[in-house]
This record gives sequence, structure tokens and C-alpha cells, in this order.
Amino acid sequence: MCSSDLQAGEVQKLNLLDVKLLRSKQMPVLTLRGAYAFAENKTDAALINYTRTYGPTVGINATVSIFDGWNMTRKINQAKLELENQGIRIRELEQELLAAILDTWLEHQNLLQSVELGRRGIALAKKNMDIASKAFVSGSASSLQLREAQEDLFRADADLLEALYQARVLETALLKISGELLKAN
Repeated sequence: MCSSDLQAGEVQKLNLLDVKLLRSKQMPVLTLRGAYAFAENKTDAALINYTRTYGPTVGINATVSIFDGWNMTRKINQAKLELENQGIRIRELEQELLAAILDTWLEHQNLLQSVELGRRGIALAKKNMDIASKAFVSGSASSLQLREAQEDLFRADADLLEALYQARVLETALLKISGELLKAN
């Protein structure tokens, strides 16, 4: 799995948490308050000359949002759309990854066929070289024809090596795309 795929998954989780957070704002809120106080008041100018209060005080406050002009509903719908869009983006990334794997695999299969054709080409070039060598020894072929047969054998060998190298490169790319290269380490 590539990093953008993982990042998209994390963004989707965040969008889901945003939807839950916005929905929670529609629920009633209970607030519990508590305190402990001590107060003493002495005065000669009032009807009550001395008062003292002490002890705990406890309170519960309930808050309910009645109407906010549909703002919260709009925000929740926006968050749901973002969550849905992120899900679509994840599916797009998965499809892109599968397409890349399939393209690379098909190219690898074509290169494997090229390797097989290269091996056949080397076999034919060797036969041609043997025929040219025998003809040169018998005097019915010139040194130029022998040299051309040698060059054909050399090119066939080089083409096979190139096809083998490219097949190995694509095999590594397939392992990398599928995530198997990291598991091997």
C-alpha cells in the first residue's frame, strides 16, 4: 500500500470523527458544578449584624440547542459529503494501484516472451554461425559473411541480456507496487 493510500485512509478517519463531533453538538449538554465556600460578614450598619455561610454548593446545568438556523445540519451534511468524497478518493487510489500492477504485470509478461524469443534467436544465430564457419572453412563463404554471422550472434546475445535485465527490473517494480518488496526485507 502506498503512502497516499494510507494518508487517504487517515483523512477518512478524521472526517468520520468530524461527523461524530458535529452530531454530538446537537445533543443536550449537562454541566455539573461544585464549590466549597466560607463567608463571614460583621457589620453594625445593617439590620443583621452578623452572618456566616459555609459549606458545599452543588449545581446542575442542562443546555439544549433548540434552533441554530440550520447551521449544524448544514455542517453535518458538509462533513458527510467530505467523508463520502474521501471514500471515493480511496477507491480511486485502489483502482490506480490495481491498474499500475496490471500494466506492469502485462509488460513483464511481454518481456518474458521477448526473453524466450531471444533464446530462440541465439539458437538460430549459433546455427547460422556454424553454417557460416563450415562454409568459410570449405571456401564457399567469404570472411565478410563469417563476420556478419558473428555480429548476428553478438546482437542476439545482447538483445537477450537486455530483455532479461528489463524483465528483472519490472519484476522488482511489481514487488514494489504490490508491497511484497518491503515484506522480503
